[in-house]
Amino acid sequence: MKKIGFLLLYCLFLSSLVFGQNTDFDKAVLHAKNGEYEKAISYFLKEYDESCRLKDSTKIMFSARMLGNVFTLMKDSTNRNKYYRLSINLSRKLGDEESLFYSLCSTSQMYVYDRMPEKALRACEEALQIVQSTDNTTIKNDTSSIGNILINSGAANEQLNNQEKALEYYLLAASYFEKYPYTLDQMGQLYRNIGMCYEKANRKEESLEYYEKALDISLEKGFKNSIQYSVHGLYRWHKKFGDPEVALEYLEKSVELKDSLLNKSTISSVQELHSKYQSDKLQEQINDLSISNKESNKKIKSSRAWIIWLIIISLAIAGIAVLLILRQRFVLKTQELEFDKKRAELQKRVLTAQMNPHFLFNSLNSIQRMYLEGNLNEANNFMANFSSLLRKVLAYSNLELVKLSEDIELLKIYLELERNRVDTDFQFQINMTPDVDASFMKVPPLLVQPFIENAIWHGIVPLKKPGEINILYSVEKDYLICIITDNGIGYEKSQAKRKKSHVSKGISIVRERLSHLPDPISICQLGESGTQVTIKIPFT
Repeated sequence: MKKIGFLLLYCLFLSSLVFGQNTDFDKAVLHAKNGEYEKAISYFLKEYDESCRLKDSTKIMFSARMLGNVFTLMKDSTNRNKYYRLSINLSRKLGDEESLFYSLCSTSQMYVYDRMPEKALRACEEALQIVQSTDNTTIKNDTSSIGNILINSGAANEQLNNQEKALEYYLLAASYFEKYPYTLDQMGQLYRNIGMCYEKANRKEESLEYYEKALDISLEKGFKNSIQYSVHGLYRWHKKFGDPEVALEYLEKSVELKDSLLNKSTISSVQELHSKYQSDKLQEQINDLSISNKESNKKIKSSRAWIIWLIIISLAIAGIAVLLILRQRFVLKTQELEFDKKRAELQKRVLTAQMNPHFLFNSLNSIQRMYLEGNLNEANNFMANFSSLLRKVLAYSNLELVKLSEDIELLKIYLELERNRVDTDFQFQINMTPDVDASFMKVPPLLVQPFIENAIWHGIVPLKKPGEINILYSVEKDYLICIITDNGIGYEKSQAKRKKSHVSKGISIVRERLSHLPDPISICQLGESGTQVTIKIPFT
């Protein structure tokens, strides 16, 4: 528990800074640091009695805490507990946050000293909570006391065999102490604690680094006990990880330091040993690098042949890959040209299919009949729609894509013409779901018209009574879906009435145009009558 003694002496030193310029107080602190505990107790008891007489609560708390520290050094647990508890209880009663913080700092050391780690951690946690929540600048700026709290947390975790947590607190404490030069005596012990944690975790490089830092700082300041403890730490390290002969040298120096008065010649011999070890370590690293370099050269020479063969094989594979890629590109280009040729042919066939002779002949007959019957306005309107339809079909047949709104406009004209031309009246509706933007979306032209024609002539006309055709556009994943529904005689009766050899040219061309899509067209019967056609249309 030597580390606890260091912490308590350090707290006495800090208290002298906090207490201010007081010659008698400084002497009392010096007595405690030199082991003259009776003189220190005499002064602090006198201060305590005087504070009680004057009812000065602040000095009572302070004197009680100092007495607790000194009684801890004297290993008088009864009086130590009495004065620590008095200091804490009075701090809580008066709501003195600053005094409570420093009392918790001392109490946490007491619990660590008594090997009561759970209580020590509770005291440390309460002290750290005060640091986080307080606006008191004295506490906030006292990084040394905060560092002591962290050291106590680390020591308590060590007692609980929680080495990782202990190391975490020790490293955090080091970050606080390294900011203040007057904490160098603490740093030697703290570095040794960190080195020991790394040693237990078998992290030899980090462990050696902190043991050496502890010895360096101890030698620099001539801290007697700290030098001996640091040398002993290096002995343990070399015994576990290093050279047994070097470990023996450190052990001999440790015993020599412990038994001697630690004069200048002894310290000098330790410095020589430390320098010698570091030089030997450096030379060993150089030798290792030299051997490693020779082995690397051998490996390089032996692997050059393999590298050359690998390069040759890689070039051969790359050449074959290039040839395969070029061949694949040629095949794709050929397929693309064939596809373009086929598409152009289909476009010509679409135009021919849309403008079939029957439609043209019957439309012209209808116009002639209207004029002969004297229906001039009706004939003129029919003629205008017919001309508009011809222009649009001719224009769209040369385009790969048109706006959906334009394609729908063509369908409306076609439906109006057919409604005026056939004997059976029918109504039609064209609707779109909200996710369809007809003015923005582009689709292949003239895909839907053959199915509309089929619905009129093979569904509605045979019905011999007014019919209805509904067209609905919606979006499903990456496709525009067009659903055409009629209340005609039905798909099955329509098929039965047709000649077995009859195949709609328009529909077969559409199927061919959409053959690259999965299930582009489906036709089904709706009940006893009526037909529903679903077309999957690509769009951009």
